[in-house]
Order: sequence, then structure tokens, then C-alpha cells
Amino acid sequence: MRRFFAAITIVFVLFGFAGCNTGKCKQNNARLLVGTWRYEMTQKKTNGEWINIPSLSASAGKMTLQADGCATLSMTFNDQTLSQAFNWELLENGDFLTDGKLLGKLVFEDKNKLYLCTDETFDPVTGEFLKGEFRYVYQRE
Repeated sequence: MRRFFAAITIVFVLFGFAGCNTGKCKQNNARLLVGTWRYEMTQKKTNGEWINIPSLSASAGKMTLQADGCATLSMTFNDQTLSQAFNWELLENGDFLTDGKLLGKLVFEDKNKLYLCTDETFDPVTGEFLKGEFRYVYQRE
């Protein structure tokens, strides 16, 4: 298992961020995604600025993306962890698909930080979906 994570780390280190319009860009960004990403926070764009949305205390999450398109999302709340397996695909335009459905658009800040941008998010306090401009912030582990 350590060798697997070491290989993933090498892929991240070797990848450079260069603009491109070819399928090679898609492949490089997809390779960059492979590994484990720790959920940091959800933000909402308000008056042109990104504002942190308070999350439930004692909660944590991460997603692990494999090169074969398989993935696992794990969320922990009050010492209970729930995991969900899914398939992923990254399109050339940055659209991030899970199980064939559009989840949002990925924007890389650098090789260690990404934003999953979407037009709705789930509010765990009210149990409702909120509409607007949101982004989930992830850090590479």
C-alpha cells in the first residue's frame, strides 16, 4: 500500500500546470486527480467573494480517486464513517462526472489544492439543497 501512495505522490510531483487544448491536458489533469483528497470546507460566492459555510462540528471527509476511474468518498461525523463507491471521469472542459452525471467543474489552484465548483449544495443543518454558486475545497493528502 505504501508503494501505491508513493507512486501517486510521484505522479503529482511530476505533473506541471500548463494550459493546453488537447486530449493530453485532460489526461494530465485526470492523472493529477489520482490519489486521496481531504475535504477542507464548502464556500458560497456572495457579492463576488467566497465565504466559508459553517460545517457540522466533528465532521471530516476525503475522496480517493484511482487511475481506473473508480473512487471512494468517505465522510466521518461523530466518530462514524460512511463510505460510498463511485466512478469518476474528468472531461477536457473541467467537468467532473460521477457515475456518468455532472457533479461540477474542477478548478486547480495548484497541484495540492482543488475546487469542485457547483450550483447547489446540501445543507446538513436544514436537510435541504441550496442553489447558488458553491465550491468544495480539497487539499491533497
